[in-house]
Amino acid sequence: MDSVRYELLNGAPIRTGPNDSCGVVGRADWNYYIYLHCYTINSAAHIWDHVRAYNRFTGDEISGWIYENNLDGIGSTKAC
Repeated sequence: MDSVRYELLNGAPIRTGPNDSCGVVGRADWNYYIYLHCYTINSAAHIWDHVRAYNRFTGDEISGWIYENNLDGIGSTKAC
């Protein structure tokens, strides 16, 4: 695990893969801690981070890919 982000765009989609065409497995908002695992650059040259989102109130978790521009600050520094 690389680091934790406390803020991201409200309702940012977490996807099954590192592309806008991949399915959405969930959406994270302000009440989720975002644990960054690694990043990749997709075929469109966009950076995506593999994450685990943990809801600090309900304990729910979502794992998948999030577009790096949806994070507050920089994403993971570790390539997948």
